[in-house]
Amino acid sequence: MTGTALRIQLFLISYSPLALIFAIRAIPPGNDEQLRSWFVPVGFAVLGGLGLALAIRLLRGGRRVSPVELRVAGIQDEGAQAAGYLATYLFPFIVFGEASWRVWVAYCVYFLVLALVTMRSNLILVNPTLYLLRRRVVRIDFDTRRGTGTTDRQSAILICRQLPRVGDTVSVVRLADGYLERSP
Repeated sequence: MTGTALRIQLFLISYSPLALIFAIRAIPPGNDEQLRSWFVPVGFAVLGGLGLALAIRLLRGGRRVSPVELRVAGIQDEGAQAAGYLATYLFPFIVFGEASWRVWVAYCVYFLVLALVTMRSNLILVNPTLYLLRRRVVRIDFDTRRGTGTTDRQSAILICRQLPRVGDTVSVVRLADGYLERSP
């Protein structure tokens, strides 16, 4: 899986609760039985379910790969960015109303911009779905040996159960440009 593919997966995973919120908000009022009025809520529910399934697949997939050991040289918990990130969750409560095609096109443009900004920034590290699945997404620094003793400092995404400390050794499997902590 490429780094871009992992970031797309993390984006879909992180916004699956928002898709479920949209699904609930899009349920037609009253007992509207027209099939087309259920297309949007069902579509959002499928998107939310896809995100949850990707999260479970991502976490379980790490059990089938041989782990490597990394010694943590630095760590950045991106949890402080959660407030800014969760502001995007207010979107359906502020502007959800009219259901014309122009509104849906505007939503699509908004989510395209949101996806690009999220995947190209550290906001991808703030992931409420993984938090719900008792994981954290952090950035760690670690040293790698090159040749006969020179070391290079590298930084990568780490999906873990508990926040490691500097000096800890973590057992991980590679995920594109990041790592998944190997569960015992």
